[in-house]
Amino acid sequence: MADLLAAVAGQLPERRKHGARVAALAESLFALTKHLHGLTKSSLKLLRVAAVLRQLSPCPDGSRAAIAGELLQSADNRLTADQRTILMQVVDLVPPTRGRAAYAVLNGRSKKQVLAAVAMRLAAVLHVAESIAERCGRNARIVGINDSGRGIEIYVDNGVAKTAKARRVPAEVGLWNRIAMRPIEAVVLRPAAAAPIASLAGQSVPEVGRRIMLRYLEQLLSRQYGLHYPEDVEYVHEMRVATRRIRAARRIFRKAYRGELAAEAKAFKKLGDLLGVARDGDVFLEFLERYRQAQGRSRRPLLDGLIQAEKRALRRHYGRLRTWCQAAAHQRLVREFYARLRRPAGARGGLAVAAWGREEPVTQRARKSVRRLVRQATAFGERLEALSNDQQHELRIVCKTLRYTAEFFAPHYPRVLDDLIARATRMQDLLGNIHDAEVYYRRLQSYFRKRGRNRAGGPAATLLKAVRAHLRRRSRICANEAAVLWKVFTGSRFQAKIERLIRMSQD
Repeated sequence: MADLLAAVAGQLPERRKHGARVAALAESLFALTKHLHGLTKSSLKLLRVAAVLRQLSPCPDGSRAAIAGELLQSADNRLTADQRTILMQVVDLVPPTRGRAAYAVLNGRSKKQVLAAVAMRLAAVLHVAESIAERCGRNARIVGINDSGRGIEIYVDNGVAKTAKARRVPAEVGLWNRIAMRPIEAVVLRPAAAAPIASLAGQSVPEVGRRIMLRYLEQLLSRQYGLHYPEDVEYVHEMRVATRRIRAARRIFRKAYRGELAAEAKAFKKLGDLLGVARDGDVFLEFLERYRQAQGRSRRPLLDGLIQAEKRALRRHYGRLRTWCQAAAHQRLVREFYARLRRPAGARGGLAVAAWGREEPVTQRARKSVRRLVRQATAFGERLEALSNDQQHELRIVCKTLRYTAEFFAPHYPRVLDDLIARATRMQDLLGNIHDAEVYYRRLQSYFRKRGRNRAGGPAATLLKAVRAHLRRRSRICANEAAVLWKVFTGSRFQAKIERLIRMSQD
């Protein structure tokens, strides 16, 4: 990245500064609209590089791609061939002068089409960032968005405007409006201190649940095209996270709706299971390839067969996942669910609201949900090391649910629940690493047993012993950190702090 900046600066120093400003704006927009643009976090590095490359002067033939290609080949050998292909498409994409504000997912069915879809999405984010940088001044920064469910407003602080001032929608949003889940309706100059803070106060329980499920259904749908590009494992991971959060929101809010969304729960459970198998395979394969690289040449052939077997299994898993997502019944259910979520709860064509949903204030639901899950977690006791593997796995599930629930209600507690979310997330990760270590060893053991290669004293048995020692060291490190973290979490001081935070909510 530094080499790229230096190369661009060689053309004109101001281009380097402008590229850095555009990159910062693009990253802010990327983070605030990740449920809409369909890009994974692995695209973030490409966004930064593309922001700089687009500042290059065109070649005599009118294209930047040639010089960009030379820079990419020489400046950053960590980029894959696919990433270079994406970047060379991004640097020459010209923003359309007009665009129809409509949701249109680019459903590529081949690797080439998916790479083009990624390039278009990156270009859409960059076009908006470039427009803001040019129209709002060099000190402009994005301080928030307002997502109405129909379109979004982008709030920009340029250090000059003292009061909110609307600007016309720039022409550069045309590409965004063609490919994103929701169009950009306006860019508004507004000081950071005056940017509205999202709050659940005054909203009904069914409406809050609808908005949460809509956000994560859009995150799921906007990434579905990436199933045809398994080289980027983040598509499956982020789709799985979205599915889990839809299901978690449904469990919290289900009594607010008639029928409690039973059919949707069943469909997303099946989809989540398929995504889980593919994700577990991706992570296991990543572990195997990383471990293989650390071994000597004599041990690598033992792992090569397993790696190839896992790759074949992954191709089958991805195939089943694509088949399920493309099935007419699943498409129809998701399309109808999405249509209902886009309308206000209780409105005609929207989610039918039950009597319970009209009675309970959302702040009361937030307090009850967070408090209940904190109690479920602390019921496991203070000594993490005293829990069995199964109990630790159960605790991990509770921590994950607590994290999701706290994140759902975080807009009503601005920055208040951050510490709770961070601790629950870290516990989830550490316990997940411990659980994965056991699963990985069993999978390796099963592979060599089925092929009769685990006899005592043999190469496979020696490799298994080494892998087990490696995994146990990793588990021990995670367990020690988790034990310290858990002791603080269950301690009276932190529990009293959580209770004070929960009580801060006012109806």
